[in-house]
Amino acid sequence: MISSFRHTGAIRAVVWMCGLVFASTNIMMGQMQQARPRQQDTVRVLPFTAEVAQEKKENDKTLPQEEIDRLMAGTRGFESDRLSTFSAAEQSKIMQQIAEYAGVPYEVGGNSKGGVDCGSFVALVYRNAAGMELPAASVDQFHYAQPIKAGDGHFGDLVFFNTTGRRGSHVGIYLGNQLFAHASVSIGVTISTLESSYYKKRYEGVRRLPR
Repeated sequence: MISSFRHTGAIRAVVWMCGLVFASTNIMMGQMQQARPRQQDTVRVLPFTAEVAQEKKENDKTLPQEEIDRLMAGTRGFESDRLSTFSAAEQSKIMQQIAEYAGVPYEVGGNSKGGVDCGSFVALVYRNAAGMELPAASVDQFHYAQPIKAGDGHFGDLVFFNTTGRRGSHVGIYLGNQLFAHASVSIGVTISTLESSYYKKRYEGVRRLPR
């Protein structure tokens, strides 16, 4: 009888110890999951590493920051593009919106002044400046906008690039004089030139937004 009680007590002790180990393991796993960022969060914060590296390496023609500041402030003075589909007032508002987002960091899937990707940046500018609703993704904007002849681009048209192996994977707003505003994966919202080797190599053309 005593042996039976001892045997039962030993079993209960083992079960209790197993339960304690199991509970401790669950707590530790929960803490590890909380400490480790979710894959989705990491992707939103970090742009495509290869794309960033290539842009930094091959972007051999950049505008001096003073020139970018003058463009953003309007002191360089873009003359109104009379052939643009946007009025002079709308062109001014577009530049104002571009200036508002200047320096905002690039964020995959971002759509605010805390972080923005190239497609969302374009969509936000046109929504705020001209009341236009564009798709948020650059690849969708590529199909939404209408192709035009080479060399026929004007202020407010969209300029597209293949930076990831997919057509229309990067987009910017054409300003004229070979310049365009966009959300660069390595710099954030800025103004770049089509004369850069990086963009020249990946250039897919200019398209016009339907109005």
